[in-house]
Amino acid sequence: MVFLALAMGLLLGIVLGWLIWGRRPDSGSDAQALFQALGRLEKSVEELHRQQESAWHVTQRLEQALKLSPGVRGRWGEVQLRRLVEMAGMARHVDFAEQVAAESGRPDMVIWLPDGGAVPVDAKTPLQHYLTACEMEDGDARKEALRRHADAVRQRVRDLAGRNYWEGIPGSHAVALTVLYLPVEPALAAAFEWEPRLFEEALERRVLLATPVTLLALLQAIAYGWRQRQASEHAARVMEVARELHSRFDTFCRHLADLGKRLGQTVDGYNRAVGSLEQRLMPHLRRLHEMGVMSQVPEPPPVLEQQPRALALPPDDGQG
Repeated sequence: MVFLALAMGLLLGIVLGWLIWGRRPDSGSDAQALFQALGRLEKSVEELHRQQESAWHVTQRLEQALKLSPGVRGRWGEVQLRRLVEMAGMARHVDFAEQVAAESGRPDMVIWLPDGGAVPVDAKTPLQHYLTACEMEDGDARKEALRRHADAVRQRVRDLAGRNYWEGIPGSHAVALTVLYLPVEPALAAAFEWEPRLFEEALERRVLLATPVTLLALLQAIAYGWRQRQASEHAARVMEVARELHSRFDTFCRHLADLGKRLGQTVDGYNRAVGSLEQRLMPHLRRLHEMGVMSQVPEPPPVLEQQPRALALPPDDGQG
């Protein structure tokens, strides 16, 4: 339909251009420019048509694969799930892990919680009957396909409830809940139309039905918890470094104060030695000089008046 509309528009443009520009005296060059522009537009329309056909064929192949192959549906669901957790800002092997072996099976993904817990996620979504219903017009056959789709979702809930993934995930205290991820938003709504209690029944069996919107909200909340934990751990490391710096600085200050004390004691000892020199030795040296034994009397060294500056230490609170 899009290609037909573009083709009709192209034809109409050519006719209108001929009618408008063909009547003018100087219409030769203008008409040539118009036809060149229309030629470029025609090529663009043809390229758009080729791209549309290619996208349609890819969509058809994907749809057929999803309907015919449960393995393809499972892998497609896993890819959509991985994109969703990466969109939420989570890092593989840190915030989540894929295909984790548990005692009762292997969930498609395990979301790690900041407190060491885990949430198993299953992405093997039953979509065959839903895709079949999407191709049908309103009628009994379509209603029957949607009813089978709701039954398939309920059966998947029961299968997951019997596996108890959370009991066998190694290295964690998993949340007693399994998330069943449906990557197609309307598919869950269609199941709820036929089974209004499906959500409550799933929760009673410890299975949470989630679509991209609801699961993304859950993942972003968990990712926020991880960021808060990382910020808390960083603050704790900063506090530990600050405590170590305080302890080392306190030790250095006490060594420096001890050095100043010893320097003061050295100055006192030096001044006492100078005083002893002046009082006990210098008088005898002067007498020898007066007796002509010495030509001159040496000058005694000066007394040091300046003491090392006292270092005021903080009180020792015992936390060093």
